[in-house]
Amino acid sequence: MAEIDAIIRSIVREELSRLQPGSERPELVTIKEFIERHPAISREACDNLVHGAPDNDFPAVRLSERVVLIDVSRFKAWAAKGGNMKKDERPARLRAA
Repeated sequence: MAEIDAIIRSIVREELSRLQPGSERPELVTIKEFIERHPAISREACDNLVHGAPDNDFPAVRLSERVVLIDVSRFKAWAAKGGNMKKDERPARLRAA
C-alpha cells in the first residue's frame, strides 16, 4: 500500500507542477499530517475547507472519495492571500492579490 501511495503522490506532484510553472514543488500531505503540522486548524475546519475547495481555492487534491491530499506549498500562498475570505473582505493590502 505504501508503494502505491508513493506512486500516486509522485504522479500528482508532477501534474501539479505542470499546472503551476515556476512554482515550488508541491509538498503533498494527508489531512491527518496537515492537522498535526497546523494544530490551530481543527479536523472539522479542515474538512470544511476541503469540501469547499472548488469555491474557496483551498489547495486540496481529491484523488478519490476517501483520499485527499493538501499541497502545503500552495496552502502557504493561499493563507498569505487571505485564505478563505472573499476578496472584498480582505484587508486592503491583500485585495490586489
